[in-house]
Amino acid sequence: MSLGTARVAGALWRFLLALATGVACGALLAATYVYSAFGGPLVFGGLLVVTIFYGAAIAAICIPIWLIFRRLECDGALAAAALGFLATAMFLLLTNPTADEVRAHLMTYTVLPYAVCGAVGAVTTWWVGRKLIDDYARPD
Repeated sequence: MSLGTARVAGALWRFLLALATGVACGALLAATYVYSAFGGPLVFGGLLVVTIFYGAAIAAICIPIWLIFRRLECDGALAAAALGFLATAMFLLLTNPTADEVRAHLMTYTVLPYAVCGAVGAVTTWWVGRKLIDDYARPD
């Protein structure tokens, strides 16, 4: 493996690891929230799988936006939290069938906790990514 290929593979691995960690963190928080709110009839494992798919879809939306933020040098923890919060809220508002109903104002109560989970997942992705970059760049 050439040096250039090894560097690209290493960068891709660090990127995917940070992204998977953030998605897993947000999904675990969201599944825990749903399970604690509705309890009994729901299976936690099924909730976790569904929230991981939602998290992966939201992450796919956020990646190009984050690259724009990086180019604008606005890539701190606050930007990550805001992007995670807004992307999760907009994704849920656009995909939730309740938004078409008369009781759309109730979405405020249901979107807010998930958006907070998205913000935490985004900050986790940001933190793990920074940590992996710092560990990689540190001379031995």
